[in-house]
Amino acid sequence: VVSHARSCAFPVSVVLSSRRALIFSLRALWISLREWVNSRNRLVYESTASERYITAVCAIVDSNAGKISSIGCRHPRPLLFSANGEYHELITSGIPLGVLSRYDFVTAETEFGTGSYCAFYTDGLSEAASEGRMLGGGGVVHFLKDLQGKDHSTDAMEAALFHETNLIVSDDVTLVIV
Repeated sequence: VVSHARSCAFPVSVVLSSRRALIFSLRALWISLREWVNSRNRLVYESTASERYITAVCAIVDSNAGKISSIGCRHPRPLLFSANGEYHELITSGIPLGVLSRYDFVTAETEFGTGSYCAFYTDGLSEAASEGRMLGGGGVVHFLKDLQGKDHSTDAMEAALFHETNLIVSDDVTLVIV
């Protein structure tokens, strides 16, 4: 789960800090990703003020089957890069968690091959600025393409983002590469 809270306040922070427990609840109950996201949506709706919500991408990566199951909750779409350098956005559509008490989220299935990697990121990356201009979706793609075949450790990612560029980051950045 990669997510970002809007209008952060204590109740939303509690939900976000409980993500780990929420993720393990999916495994423990053996419910589908769709059922899990629908139940998290109701939880956020019932637990927070009406002006608060969470954008997120929830995904299950099955490396044995070469498949990603994903649900987007109005979050930047993950990018899937193939071994030959081609990429495409994962199809995700949905509203932020907590906007409506009931919403039927749809699971998208995407296949991937050997040598592929998927990048999940928050809008803090696309909103990072260089020379007064936001990176935007195209800049994110360029940045992530440059990472192909390189070390994807936390230290390497932080160096590539914060030390090897002149990017100014004004929002939190989360980048998960799988």
